[in-house]
Amino acid sequence: MSNLVYSSVLDGDTLTISVGGRVDSDNTGKLREYFAEECQQAHEKLVLDLEGLEYISSAGLRVLLAVRKNELEAIKALNVNPAVYEILEMTGFTQMLEVSRSLRHVSIQDCEIIGQGAQGGVYRLDKDSIIKVFKPHMPRAEVERERSRAQEALLRGIPTAIPYDIVQCGDSLGVVYEMLSTDTLSGHIIKEPERLEHYAKEYARTVKRFHDSDVRDTILPDIRKRRMDGLLRARQCGGISQEQYEGCKRFFDLLPERTTFIHGDLNPNNYMIHNGETLLVDMGGAGYGHPIMDIASAYLITGFVGRLEGNLSEAVEGMTNIMTAEQLLSLWEIFIREYFGIEDRELLDILEKQCETFALLNMVIVGGGGLDMGIDEEGIKMCKASGEAFLFPDLDERYEAMDFSLWGDAVDGKTRRKTGAKKHGLMVGLAARKKGKAQNAQAVDPAKISIDSKIKDIIDNEAAMAILERYIPGIGGNKQLKMAYGMTLRAIQKFPQAGISEEQLTEIEKEFAGLL
Repeated sequence: MSNLVYSSVLDGDTLTISVGGRVDSDNTGKLREYFAEECQQAHEKLVLDLEGLEYISSAGLRVLLAVRKNELEAIKALNVNPAVYEILEMTGFTQMLEVSRSLRHVSIQDCEIIGQGAQGGVYRLDKDSIIKVFKPHMPRAEVERERSRAQEALLRGIPTAIPYDIVQCGDSLGVVYEMLSTDTLSGHIIKEPERLEHYAKEYARTVKRFHDSDVRDTILPDIRKRRMDGLLRARQCGGISQEQYEGCKRFFDLLPERTTFIHGDLNPNNYMIHNGETLLVDMGGAGYGHPIMDIASAYLITGFVGRLEGNLSEAVEGMTNIMTAEQLLSLWEIFIREYFGIEDRELLDILEKQCETFALLNMVIVGGGGLDMGIDEEGIKMCKASGEAFLFPDLDERYEAMDFSLWGDAVDGKTRRKTGAKKHGLMVGLAARKKGKAQNAQAVDPAKISIDSKIKDIIDNEAAMAILERYIPGIGGNKQLKMAYGMTLRAIQKFPQAGISEEQLTEIEKEFAGLL
């Protein structure tokens, strides 16, 4: 008689029966009796663990068919090896059962790491393939979702690596991709800093090309809805207050509907270059929606991190392949100019502020526990602190300044302008803002400056700025100052990195009062 082993475990309402060895005409009677006995236990779901199954004959398949007829829900067959899977597929059983193949094991020992992100690392397996290894807690369903999104993007003409199989890598899961000898955008810039401008422009052109892709009627998710769901979860789990939830939700309510392909994480390490050909990897966050959500992700890891320098760059060092703050800032500046095709500094600042807002909104969602990005506890704390420091102090002002006509969206916020309208929308928006700025400048009393004035108003007042420079030398040239435009000096003083003592704040307040 052929070797046959079996066992069962009842966990709640799920009965798992493991079958190993060979199932043929010599032992199917015994297997049928075992199934009949075990399935008498009260259960709602039946799972077959076939990891040890080497072969199953037609007689064995008839046993499975009989079991299937007696179950109310579909049977799941897990860890099916390639030989058994081929039998199930040829006989049509893959349509009757929910079959999951067993995973081949892959070692990354001595493999070169070519990128690191929030969800895991990317390694070079050999000259023709790479593997993305997820962090151990990542569920298989999420890994399978990334692989299916990568396949969908490839079929839609998005320049992405060809996904192969899901594999087991120690305690983690991974996805193997075809990838000839390549390097990341970060890697190229580090090795060839003199070509940063070339790479940044090509990066922007590639993003612009795939943002012209319409992916309606697709398996890809609606990114706007995903963010809103995450925001609601953050509120429900107490990560943000009701007031903060309502304040953030307004931005997503205002966001125009688009069916543009969105990568979801335009980290320079997710952009690969091979012989001039560009490819995107890490498609777990891919979907469709408004381009601002993609450009915001690019800004987060380049412009935002670059301006924060040591305060944040160390926390995301692996994500940027240790590019310097200056390189990150240059990459962002060239990228945004090339993507929008404009040079007007004021307009670029407006667009950057909008991107920063959506980058911070995403950090609030992650920091509040509404979106699992696979980052550790320190990263979650950093996201939460960034929202508190940079988003919430001037949330209303950011909302009032949000104008999607600058992105080429029609006035009704529902449709995309035709080719050429984007630049027109940008110019009209800029003219209106310049007019409003001039009117506001006439209405503002420059003498009313205090430590409760916003940083932007203090900067615009030469006398007040001179006072600040005396107490905080070099503050005018601080790259981080721009990110705090909507905050007051009193609020900034609470952050240790600001370097402003209580005594200094008191003296500054006295001198500001002397400006009246």
